[in-house]
Amino acid sequence: YREGELTLAEEVIPHLCPGMLCLADRNYFSFYLWNQARATGAELLWRARPERCHPSSPVATADTTPPASLPVQLA
Repeated sequence: YREGELTLAEEVIPHLCPGMLCLADRNYFSFYLWNQARATGAELLWRARPERCHPSSPVATADTTPPASLPVQLA
Protein backbone atom coordinates (compact mmCIF):
# COMPACT_ATOMS: atom_id res chain seq x y z
CA TYR A 1 0.00 0.00 0.00
CA ARG A 2 2.94 2.32 -0.49
CA GLU A 3 2.05 3.27 -4.06
CA GLY A 4 -1.14 4.92 -5.26
CA GLU A 5 -3.28 3.39 -8.00
CA LEU A 6 -2.34 6.03 -10.59
CA THR A 7 1.35 5.53 -9.88
CA LEU A 8 0.93 1.79 -10.42
CA ALA A 9 -1.02 2.40 -13.63
CA GLU A 10 1.89 4.46 -14.98
CA GLU A 11 4.17 1.48 -14.32
CA VAL A 12 1.83 -1.06 -15.97
CA ILE A 13 0.90 0.86 -19.14
CA PRO A 14 4.32 0.53 -20.83
CA HIS A 15 3.91 -3.26 -20.66
CA LEU A 16 0.78 -3.22 -22.84
CA CYS A 17 1.17 -4.43 -26.41
CA PRO A 18 -0.95 -4.94 -29.55
CA GLY A 19 -3.55 -7.65 -29.07
CA MET A 20 -4.12 -6.78 -25.40
CA LEU A 21 -7.27 -5.14 -24.06
CA CYS A 22 -6.77 -2.53 -21.36
CA LEU A 23 -9.82 -1.78 -19.21
CA ALA A 24 -9.79 1.24 -16.92
CA ASP A 25 -12.34 2.87 -14.67
CA ARG A 26 -12.97 6.61 -14.47
CA ASN A 27 -10.32 7.18 -11.82
CA TYR A 28 -7.59 6.39 -14.36
CA PHE A 29 -8.70 8.56 -17.24
CA SER A 30 -6.34 11.40 -18.08
CA PHE A 31 -5.10 12.63 -21.42
CA TYR A 32 -1.55 11.75 -20.36
CA LEU A 33 -2.31 8.11 -19.43
CA TRP A 34 -4.65 7.67 -22.41
CA ASN A 35 -1.93 8.74 -24.85
CA GLN A 36 0.66 6.53 -23.18
CA ALA A 37 -1.66 3.52 -23.42
CA ARG A 38 -2.70 4.36 -26.97
CA ALA A 39 0.93 4.48 -28.09
CA THR A 40 1.38 0.82 -27.09
CA GLY A 41 -1.04 -0.39 -29.77
CA ALA A 42 -3.27 -2.12 -27.20
CA GLU A 43 -7.05 -1.87 -27.47
CA LEU A 44 -8.47 0.51 -24.87
CA LEU A 45 -11.84 0.47 -23.16
CA TRP A 46 -11.86 3.17 -20.50
CA ARG A 47 -14.68 4.80 -18.62
CA ALA A 48 -14.53 8.57 -18.22
CA ARG A 49 -16.51 11.13 -16.31
CA PRO A 50 -19.19 12.71 -18.50
CA GLU A 51 -17.63 16.16 -18.22
CA ARG A 52 -14.45 14.82 -19.83
CA CYS A 53 -16.22 13.55 -22.95
CA HIS A 54 -17.20 15.54 -25.98
CA PRO A 55 -20.97 15.17 -26.41
CA SER A 56 -20.83 15.15 -30.23
CA SER A 57 -18.88 11.90 -30.46
CA PRO A 58 -21.03 9.17 -28.88
CA VAL A 59 -20.68 5.64 -30.26
CA ALA A 60 -23.85 4.46 -28.51
CA THR A 61 -27.10 6.16 -27.67
CA ALA A 62 -28.60 6.93 -24.30
CA ASP A 63 -31.49 4.63 -25.29
CA THR A 64 -29.22 1.59 -25.15
CA THR A 65 -26.78 2.59 -22.40
CA PRO A 66 -27.35 3.89 -18.86
CA PRO A 67 -26.61 7.67 -18.80
CA ALA A 68 -23.64 7.32 -16.42
CA SER A 69 -21.97 4.83 -18.75
CA LEU A 70 -22.48 6.39 -22.19
CA PRO A 71 -19.43 5.40 -24.25
CA VAL A 72 -17.76 7.96 -26.48
CA GLN A 73 -15.00 7.73 -29.03
CA LEU A 74 -11.88 9.55 -27.83
CA ALA A 75 -9.49 8.86 -30.68
